[in-house]
Amino acid sequence: MTRKQIVLVGMPACGKSRVGRELAVALGLEHRDSDALIEESTGRKIPEIFSTDGEEYFRQLEEEVIERALAYPGVLSLGGGALTRKATRERLRDCFVVYIKAELPELLRRSQGSDRPLLAGDAQARLEELWEARKEYFPEVASLEVQTSSEPVTHVVEQILREIGEDDERDDSSQR
Repeated sequence: MTRKQIVLVGMPACGKSRVGRELAVALGLEHRDSDALIEESTGRKIPEIFSTDGEEYFRQLEEEVIERALAYPGVLSLGGGALTRKATRERLRDCFVVYIKAELPELLRRSQGSDRPLLAGDAQARLEELWEARKEYFPEVASLEVQTSSEPVTHVVEQILREIGEDDERDDSSQR
């Protein structure tokens, strides 16, 4: 596979960041997380940005951070709402995009105790609303879809590696 950007997308708490970190290690690439990049560039936490400046301001920051991050090869995990911006979806056309999927009960379990601003209040109702608003975007940009609800992260990473052909290349080089 040519070394282009690998981008992970999906709902909040689906496992994008965790899979992204392990995938980057397996590929010997740098991992970036759009939420972490926003916090790093602003010196503020995501919940603070949402409460002080609102979601629209956050999405603009996110779009700018993603544009900069896509200029470098590696693995990039996007925030759950990044695809709501058309410009972001268009920027992903030349990337290998992995849609990380998880069932709603699993997303709820994983998000318990989190400070995700868009899941405040009735988390189940909010997740259902977010799913309805975002579900069309994931398959629109995806090169590959992987399920994480019942799969260990290592299996998910192996599945992605097989799909991009890195598994075979690593096996061949280890037999030399």
